[in-house]
Amino acid sequence: MSDSMRDRAMRDAKRLRNEKLAIASKASVDQLADMNGESFLTIYKLMYEKVCELEVKIEEQQEALDSQTDKFKELSRTNENLKKAINKSEEKITVQQQEINCQREIINQISKMNDELEKRVDKLENESENKRMEVETSGEITKINNWSEILFKKKHNLSLEQRDAQQKQIKVVNTLASEINERERRKKNVIIFGLAEPSNVNQDEKIKADEVKVKSLINELEDKVHVKRITRLKTKINTNKPSAIIIELENERERNSLLFNAKKLKNHNFYKNVFLSIDMTLSEREKFNELRNEAKKRNSTENNNNTYWVVRNDRLVQFKQKQ
Repeated sequence: MSDSMRDRAMRDAKRLRNEKLAIASKASVDQLADMNGESFLTIYKLMYEKVCELEVKIEEQQEALDSQTDKFKELSRTNENLKKAINKSEEKITVQQQEINCQREIINQISKMNDELEKRVDKLENESENKRMEVETSGEITKINNWSEILFKKKHNLSLEQRDAQQKQIKVVNTLASEINERERRKKNVIIFGLAEPSNVNQDEKIKADEVKVKSLINELEDKVHVKRITRLKTKINTNKPSAIIIELENERERNSLLFNAKKLKNHNFYKNVFLSIDMTLSEREKFNELRNEAKKRNSTENNNNTYWVVRNDRLVQFKQKQ
């Protein structure tokens, strides 16, 4: 509710109170003309009680109005948080699109290099054939043999270089394509760490127990998402920690929403040791580990108690310590 609407409602309530008081006063004046002192006092008390009742109703209306105003402010804050989350998602999508465009540009450059190498080979073959015809016409058999041998060696060396270059290009293209496909496959996944793992039960009972625990966790986060698949990763040898769980959601929007609400878990008594993460590829994990180690190094070497380093969106970010 805006300030103008609130002021208008207050003016209407005040006007209604004045009108009722005026009507009550006019009726009382007409009646008082024919009444003695005792009746006058009785009527005056009734009028006073009615005025008090009207004031109580007005105060109740004012409290209801203030309550609606507080609800509107709370909705406004929630809307701002949603806008921020949407903006972060759009920024990440933009970065991923730029990476894809860069990879496409690399593929185009590799294709151009391959075309240039083929043209060079064709040119050398044409030159070799032209020289052979000139020498045969002039009868210089020795020269043509020597020239052919030289050209053959050049072509052989060029073929080896071309083959190596093509193999490197193919390897780069395959690596980029594999990375793009892997990121596309994982973009709807969320990994859950620290969720208790049932023991002394068969595999079917473990699967059912994991389904119940995942649904309970999502309900605790008050997030409406559609879980398509739940998979418990293999437990590492000689460790007491529960193995992670991968869940596949309906789309990337649901994944971002669930990760955004996961911050509620740190204040929860039962789920305080549970945290959620995106499903990263090998290259993404390697980059994340490098950044995390760098953050630890800076936090341990920099003698600054007011700030600390963390990894955010594939980069290091410095935050201020809470006082």
